[in-house]
Amino acid sequence: MKSSHTADTFFGPRLRTLRESGFWVLAGVSIILLLALESYNPGDPAYSIAGGEEAINNRMGALGAWFADIAFFVFGLPSYLFPVLVLLAGIHLYRYAEEPLSGRLITLRGFGYALTIATSAGLATLHFSAGLLRESAGGVLGQLIGGGLQTSLGMLGATVLLLVLWLAAVSLATGVSWISAMDFVGRQ
Repeated sequence: MKSSHTADTFFGPRLRTLRESGFWVLAGVSIILLLALESYNPGDPAYSIAGGEEAINNRMGALGAWFADIAFFVFGLPSYLFPVLVLLAGIHLYRYAEEPLSGRLITLRGFGYALTIATSAGLATLHFSAGLLRESAGGVLGQLIGGGLQTSLGMLGATVLLLVLWLAAVSLATGVSWISAMDFVGRQ
C-alpha cells in the first residue's frame, strides 16, 4: 500500500502537467485545422487539383490546403466539426485529470466522434446546398450515407434516423446527457 501511495504522489502532479500540455497541443491543432478550413480555396494545388507553381492561398500553407481539400471532399461542411472535436478532446483530457484514461473510454469517445462526423455528413447531404464544394454539402461520405438512407427510407425516414444517431453520437463523444439538458432547460 505504501508504495502505491508513493507512486500516486510521484505521478499525480506530473500526470496533471502532461494532461494540461496535451490540452494546449490539441487546442493549437484545433486552431490550425479551423484556419485551414476557413481559408480553403478551391484553386489551391492539393489532392483534387494538380498544381504547378501557383501560389497557395491557404493560411496554413500546402499542408492546410491539402487537409481542407481532402476534408471537404470526403466530409463536406461537417469538416468544421474536426476543430471542435479536437478541442473537446483536449478539454476532456484536461478537465477529467483525476479520472484515469482507459482504452474503453478512448474507444467510446473516438467512436462517438466518428459517428458524429458520419451522421452530420449524411444530414448535410440531405438538407444543405454544396455551395463552392465539389461534392455534396456532406462530401462523398454524406452522399453514401444520406443518399443510401434516402433511397431506403425516404427523406423523412433518413432524416429521423440520422438525427437520432447524431444525438447518440454526440452523447458518446462528449458525455452530454440530452435528458439532463432538457431538464435543465425546463427548470429555467
